[in-house]
Amino acid sequence: MSENPRCSIASLASAYGIVSWHGRSYEVVDTGGILPGEETEIPQRIFEQAQIAIASASLIFFVVDGRIGITVPDQELVRLLRRMAKPLFLVVNKIESEKQTADTSEFYRLGVDHVFPVSAEHGRGITELLDEVAISIPAPEETEKDAADEVRVAIIGRPNVGKSTLLNRLVGQERAMVSPVAGTTRDAVDSVVQHAGGRYSAEG
Repeated sequence: MSENPRCSIASLASAYGIVSWHGRSYEVVDTGGILPGEETEIPQRIFEQAQIAIASASLIFFVVDGRIGITVPDQELVRLLRRMAKPLFLVVNKIESEKQTADTSEFYRLGVDHVFPVSAEHGRGITELLDEVAISIPAPEETEKDAADEVRVAIIGRPNVGKSTLLNRLVGQERAMVSPVAGTTRDAVDSVVQHAGGRYSAEG
């Protein structure tokens, strides 16, 4: 078995990267922001690509904006994701202080057991998030094809909640374009990052 077995993490924006954590590798996929019910071409295509990412993911990061609170699109997306019968982490982004952390209790109303207040921009809460990923996704058993065995994590959320910033923070590089303009992330890029003895892959 290789020293750094690969695991893949997919997100719902159009960017990819590899993250290493505690000797394991995770592939992360960040897709474009999803707006439930949108029927124009670009939102529909983003949603179709997000469904592919979800289908191949071992774990889903559902990213919401902690400053805004729960929105109707958040509620619609979480209902969709809970039907996927896959491990689901609710990542409450843009939480910069302990006071804001206390305010995230409302997000438990979405019915997700694993809730993580983070600041993707400043790295706050990222260690706790990755530690829980390592616990929730067991290491693969030793096989002759272990190099092909990956754990994939998908990042999902509506536009402009910080999915691309989270991907960039996880892989330690500007792999996805970050802009206040919603829908900036559309095209895929690849990245490999070594961190804390682990190797992670992200795609965007």
